[in-house]
Amino acid sequence: MLLLFGVCLIPSVFSNLLVNPRFDDDLDMWRVSGTCNVDKSNFQSNPNSVHCTDDSVSSRTGLRQTVSGMETGVNYKVSVSLKMKNVKSSRVLLFLESLDSKDSYGIYSDTIPECVNGSCYDKFYTLSGITTTPFTQSTNVFGVLIHPNEGLGEIWIDDVLLEPTGRDIVLGFQVMSWRQEVFTDVFEVRVGLDVQNSVYQNGNFLNLQIAVVQDLTYTLKNTLTKFEMKNDAYNTYASFQVDPKDLEIGYYTLKLTCENTKYPNKEVKTTMFRKTPTQIHHNIHVDNNLITWMDNKKFFPLGLYFDQITDTDTSLFKDSPFNLIVSPGGMTADQISEFNKQTDGRGFVIRPFTKGVCCGCGQSDLDAAYLWLKDKINEFKDIKGFFGYYPIDEPKLDCYEEFLNATRTIRENDPDHVIYTAINLSKEISTLHNLVDVFGLDVYPVTNGGYIEDVFTVSNRGRRGVVNGKSMWNIPQIFDWTRYNGGTYPVPTEQQMRQMTYQFIVGGAMGIIYYDFTDLHKMDYKTPFETQWNSVKRIAKELKEEYSDIIYSEEKPSGVFGFENDGNNVGMRVWRYKHVEYALIVNNKNIKNSYSFNYSGVGHIEKMTGQGLIKQDGYTVDVELPELDVIWIRVADSVTGVAVFIALISLASLV
Repeated sequence: MLLLFGVCLIPSVFSNLLVNPRFDDDLDMWRVSGTCNVDKSNFQSNPNSVHCTDDSVSSRTGLRQTVSGMETGVNYKVSVSLKMKNVKSSRVLLFLESLDSKDSYGIYSDTIPECVNGSCYDKFYTLSGITTTPFTQSTNVFGVLIHPNEGLGEIWIDDVLLEPTGRDIVLGFQVMSWRQEVFTDVFEVRVGLDVQNSVYQNGNFLNLQIAVVQDLTYTLKNTLTKFEMKNDAYNTYASFQVDPKDLEIGYYTLKLTCENTKYPNKEVKTTMFRKTPTQIHHNIHVDNNLITWMDNKKFFPLGLYFDQITDTDTSLFKDSPFNLIVSPGGMTADQISEFNKQTDGRGFVIRPFTKGVCCGCGQSDLDAAYLWLKDKINEFKDIKGFFGYYPIDEPKLDCYEEFLNATRTIRENDPDHVIYTAINLSKEISTLHNLVDVFGLDVYPVTNGGYIEDVFTVSNRGRRGVVNGKSMWNIPQIFDWTRYNGGTYPVPTEQQMRQMTYQFIVGGAMGIIYYDFTDLHKMDYKTPFETQWNSVKRIAKELKEEYSDIIYSEEKPSGVFGFENDGNNVGMRVWRYKHVEYALIVNNKNIKNSYSFNYSGVGHIEKMTGQGLIKQDGYTVDVELPELDVIWIRVADSVTGVAVFIALISLASLV
């Protein structure tokens, strides 16, 4: 860990990374396709431009330059001044691309309105853009081409530019305390940073500062500049320590300023906490390991959404591995108590309270909603079987303040139950997480124009958005889209539902709540209810009996596994349980995939089941993942007797 202080450094001066960008040395360092020559009579600001003529369909006419020594983890600006004349059946492409094409960015000339028809010859027009993601490789190709091959016409190229630029780095801003409540103990605040494999990796060139502001008086109480750079298997973050003992009781805003002093860029993020008058005991809470506890026992949330519930449904739930439901909105306190009784005390209920969040309302309606919610809290908080509040579904940013008021009302009046909701704006999770105690990310790709790997992408984005500091009880799809969109959509297969479940787990989920039980009844005309229900139960039973204790282990992994982020293709997650190392690796696509990771333990890897090929060569383990395969392998340590189980789950594409 690296101890750092937020010290402002002198910003770098940007420079053009292209060699011979003014074409002073003719076309030296440029790779020419087609017919291109220096033109000294037709230029923008340089003394020369390059005139390219494409009179053949056999090539992409234009210029390329290979640039080495580029900084990794950096965004780049590309730009060119351009004239076009009679460019037919094509466009001009300005691009930056790595040698292996894994990193790429391009922008076309038809983004310039005057150039849409292929002729904009009256003057030079600027075509420019900034790469949408950081480039990860140090050698890349810059180019300006008539594209694709069949294009014909003339272009003039001037003012070519490739330069690094500032970018947003902060992924999340998280108070590491249940319900963001603190008393007198020092607590951690995490700032998640997108800096891996970049020039910022060790906190270099980053000026981080947190202002502690009292909400009631808008008074600055402290300024934090000291932090440690830390890494877990999934995040790089700056760790700040906050001492609240001298703070007054009440709400506080933490205002983060992150200044990039190498390529100037400034970000401001906020989160909050509440200083309580006493140390609060919570009957249900989630600890900093993201483990849920109820009555001082671990509770792995394994649930279902219900649109409606009957006595028959209650009997089916009782004979299942599930322990939690998100109920219909009209479920009464007596019905919740009876549900818990009929399920032998195993069934708990999160209930909607939508009326308590009055989005876009006037003050009188907001006041009424506040009073209604307080009455409902008093009605439900002592009911056996009641687990928590579901204020509104899939909140939007424009309802943030109303939701926050409801959240604070619940937290101030009921310390023992959770606030949970589904969030579908995963890119906004670093803000929306302030509204809830726990949350679920919902991704329903079977089949709605998405891809199966979206499940992992969204889950991993959520994990990073809360800096692995708030529990996710994510929401796999068990319905088909016919019920919502009409038309004809396939019913998710058992294999697909199972694989989506494990995609969420490998992406950081600490609970699973399936959507939606009631839909299983409504899909009966396609697939018998009993068939689908038994499939869902089998998946949940496996998760509960085989893996929930591993997922909820408090032991820290020993680090014998070394793995790299593989984008959306493959996910890996590790645990240590009863002195045994475990890992889950998921192939997120319906294609064969290869994955490699390092293993520094003792012993060899044995394949237990499955069709995939496992090869161990020294410290490297190579895995060939077939489509739709589930593989269990064991690493037997002949010295200590430690066994390592690895779940390799290949996920099917659904489109």
